[in-house]
Amino acid sequence: MTGVTESTVTITITAPVAGATRYAARVVTLSGTPVAHDSITSQFTGPKALTLGNDSAGNAADYPLNAGTAYRVECKAGDATTWGPWSAQVEFTTTGNPPPPPVLPMPETGVTMSFAAESWTAHYGGVLLGGPSAIVLQEVTGLLDAPEVRSSDKALLQRDGLATGTDYLGGRIVHLAFVVLDGPKNVEDTLAAFQPGGPLRPFRFSFPGVAGGAGRLLAKVRKRDVRLDQSYAYGAVRVAVELFCPDPLLYADTEATTKVLPITPRGSVKIFPLKFPFGFMKSGAVGMAAPVPITVAGNTTTWPTYTITGPVSSPSITNRSTSERITVQIDVPPREVLTIDTRSRAVLLNGASRYGNLTAESVWFPLRPGVNDLVLDDLLGDKSRTAVARWRSAWL
Repeated sequence: MTGVTESTVTITITAPVAGATRYAARVVTLSGTPVAHDSITSQFTGPKALTLGNDSAGNAADYPLNAGTAYRVECKAGDATTWGPWSAQVEFTTTGNPPPPPVLPMPETGVTMSFAAESWTAHYGGVLLGGPSAIVLQEVTGLLDAPEVRSSDKALLQRDGLATGTDYLGGRIVHLAFVVLDGPKNVEDTLAAFQPGGPLRPFRFSFPGVAGGAGRLLAKVRKRDVRLDQSYAYGAVRVAVELFCPDPLLYADTEATTKVLPITPRGSVKIFPLKFPFGFMKSGAVGMAAPVPITVAGNTTTWPTYTITGPVSSPSITNRSTSERITVQIDVPPREVLTIDTRSRAVLLNGASRYGNLTAESVWFPLRPGVNDLVLDDLLGDKSRTAVARWRSAWL
């Protein structure tokens, strides 16, 4: 047999029967039910190919045959008036259909998507701008501009000029211009996200060379402009948004965390007089690792948060590079947590304020770009005491 497909089966008779003037062939299932029929009525003496296809006989089954299915074929010979018996059956299998084309993922045409720090994208209120989103981000201004300055200059009495004071940075204004595509649902979701009067939310962004490639600001919408023009009628809605950021610094999108290791306690361990003979550390005893300086990225200072787990007594965080120190006169029981938030100037023990326990010489100090040599110190000296510093590198 040759040419076996779902629609044709070609059978070649290689040994004609003497006296036969016609031949017939049919395809049957493995259970013997005929499914295809054809016949040749002209007499021949040599090999002959019978093609089973859309047979016109009334007892022919509908085509095509099932793909990748086993069938059997049989033949018989006859003269002008009679037919001989069916021959032995020969089994074959039809070819299988080609595999279906792979299902291509449907492109995401919505706007409510997660932020993956893909280059040239931004994210606010659950809405992604750029990338696979249906929002085309056209322009961002104010992100690298210098924020406004709050000066403390004072006028000189009866003289020209001013007595200059310390300058502080004000808030940052960021403007976004983008186009929303593909229908009213995307416009509805976008306007819901950029609704004025809402709370501060993270504005996350990923632009090459800005805030280490992936940064964030806390921002709220102050203004929104939506153009109702010819483009709107054709499904391209132009939107302009003004974001107000009370903190003007650009922060790394990922928060950094590291341990602040302790040094030898300053109050309770007696060194003298020495006793002989000297002993060695017992098996299983806890040693004290040397503090390791912390390296901070960015180009401006950033304010960390420290969490100190007890037991500790009057814990102190010190920057040995600058001699700045912050100390809390308090006993922290085992497994309880003291939190020192240097940006908000908060001191909390298990969530309750302990600001009044700060010592008079304590200084609120930031982390500076580069190396910061921080250590933990306390009066108790338990080697299991720990402190963790958390911060986001900052850029201006």
